[in-house]
Amino acid sequence: QVLQILGTVFTVIFLLEVVVKVVALGAFCNYGDGRKAYLRSFENVLDFVIVIVSVLDSIQTWFLESSGGGVIAVMRIFRVVRMLRPLRLISRSKNLKVVVKTILAAIPELRNLLVFSSLFFLIFGLLAVGNLKGSYHSCKDNTLEDYSFTRTPEITPMCIGETAISGSSETLKTMAQQASGVCPTGWEAWQRSSRDTPICEVHCEASSHASCQTSPWGYQVMRCTDCSVAHCPQNLEDQSRRESCESRCSRHEYFCKAGGTECLEQCVAACLCETSCYGLIEDAALCTEQGGKWVNLNQNFDNLLVGTIALFEISTTEGWVDVMLAAVDSRGPYLQPKRDANEFIGSMLFVAFMLIGSFFVLNLCVGVIIDNYNEQKKESDIHFVLVTDVQAAWMTQMKAIYLRRTFFSHVNVDRLGPSRQHR
Repeated sequence: QVLQILGTVFTVIFLLEVVVKVVALGAFCNYGDGRKAYLRSFENVLDFVIVIVSVLDSIQTWFLESSGGGVIAVMRIFRVVRMLRPLRLISRSKNLKVVVKTILAAIPELRNLLVFSSLFFLIFGLLAVGNLKGSYHSCKDNTLEDYSFTRTPEITPMCIGETAISGSSETLKTMAQQASGVCPTGWEAWQRSSRDTPICEVHCEASSHASCQTSPWGYQVMRCTDCSVAHCPQNLEDQSRRESCESRCSRHEYFCKAGGTECLEQCVAACLCETSCYGLIEDAALCTEQGGKWVNLNQNFDNLLVGTIALFEISTTEGWVDVMLAAVDSRGPYLQPKRDANEFIGSMLFVAFMLIGSFFVLNLCVGVIIDNYNEQKKESDIHFVLVTDVQAAWMTQMKAIYLRRTFFSHVNVDRLGPSRQHR
């Protein structure tokens, strides 16, 4: 209540100030003696808008608080404009005027600099995506700590069986690692035909299966054929989609390089349900088969958009060393990172980006602003900015002292007459 009263008192004072200025200067028409009308000045227009919004807010606070809907609901939005009240100080301080004019004058040049710097981000983004795509994953446990898995044998023997879903009559074919080489009763023994045969990590964002409706639904890894049947049954009969997936899998960059009927079958199944079934091979498959999770870093370079955002984040020098070290340890897609495995490219790429894309561009921005600041300072009617009158007088005196080379003339006494030598 006290703040409302104080706000209303200041609003009344500011309103009286506006009325006095309008009477003295006129609202729109300039006087013949060179005085500008009140609303012909940007600072006065800003003051006028803030005062009008404050008056409307005070009316709504004291007289229309109990009303709701319609125009009154819209008027409540204007309360946000009250944050602009400190801007009234601009019209009362020549120093602040120069600073604001500097920022406004620098906007066109900063716009050109933004385009220039975007090219740097695009170039480094393309380089990072080309060299580090899919390389920021690693094997983690449930607490996101490093998880160790064995690479012998190269393919983990698994057991596949029907699992009931809590709260539903449906079942789901899940996968578990064989214990002592034996599967439980009713479970099927299965293993991938090769290291580049995919198994599928389930993503529930685009699935309506009952297993995805439980909260939390958990982390699931399935055989890709079972995953597509459970989460995308509508795509299995789409012949054109299947032909497209068969074509993609026959020339896939990572999957089924050695061919094989079973490998291609799993790859096609993952492709038919790529929104919910994400294929994993190599170390990623071993990690998930043995109970780990294949986790990606928040900053990664899996595509150009995410990579550019990651570059923008590290351009602030916040956490860029961690991103660089992850690149230094990366070995490629679906492979567990190893210390200093990619030392040259991982380090040089980010060091070059920090030198060119961060420090260089930042200094250009600072240079543009300082240049505009000096121009605005020359155009203004004050010679010193951001100092008090006493400080400005002292600086003027110091300049006068430094510009004057001598304060007393030098005289060779031996050349003066006797009468002048004794003075």
